[in-house]
Amino acid sequence: SADCDITQPDVLRVAIQQSQPDEIYHLAAQTHVGESAQAEAATMAVNLQGTKNLLETAQRETPSAKIFFASSSEIFGRPEEVPQTETTPLNPINPYGVSKARATEAVRAARATGCYAVNGILYNHESPRRGANFVTQKICQAAAAIARGEQSELKLGDTAAARD
Repeated sequence: SADCDITQPDVLRVAIQQSQPDEIYHLAAQTHVGESAQAEAATMAVNLQGTKNLLETAQRETPSAKIFFASSSEIFGRPEEVPQTETTPLNPINPYGVSKARATEAVRAARATGCYAVNGILYNHESPRRGANFVTQKICQAAAAIARGEQSELKLGDTAAARD
């Protein structure tokens, strides 16, 4: 695999032409809800326009490829329905959620034209790639540093924040 900027249609086109994938797992995104408010345009460029670029390019270059899009529970905002289903209304409340909701709709629209494209609505999860600005990473990194004697206490930030 090679690096590919999904916000650059020409770069994306070359990558898809060269790889001729049977399946595409679209996981690229700006994923930090808090940062999306400070970088709204960049969030929309990657999460929405990047998704549209990928869908359009894949439909043109590899029309039989199956596409999976990593959507987010943030598309629901603060839903009244628990658990959410595919019919729960989209009601995002932050720029990240808006970008993912609009990209989710773009995938639905592509599917309506015959493209094999699906949305996976992901909830809060962990990954080794998760940044140090996420609370779970802060806790784990601080615990390790405390165990090594490199720091003496854990400092969190706003503990009033709530998710999922």
